[in-house]
Amino acid sequence: MCERISLSSLEARGYNVNVQRVEITAEVVSCLISEQFPQWAELEVRPVELDGWDNTTFRLGGDKSVGSRATRGTCHRSTRSTDGCP
Repeated sequence: MCERISLSSLEARGYNVNVQRVEITAEVVSCLISEQFPQWAELEVRPVELDGWDNTTFRLGGDKSVGSRATRGTCHRSTRSTDGCP
């Protein structure tokens, strides 16, 4: 099982953390779908029950999904080698 890692624990391990979560709403997704895929403009957009941190996902109608990056920023090691995952 994977270990859950907080931003503060990454900083303690020598990572520079600069992450901002961007709020993406169903209304924003609906607007983008209407502009870019007008044939799907009438489909219902609803968030998935369990969403991630880096990406966010919405259901589009009954058989499609829409995903988008939900963070902007970087997380990298500055003082230690990158010989493994955090």
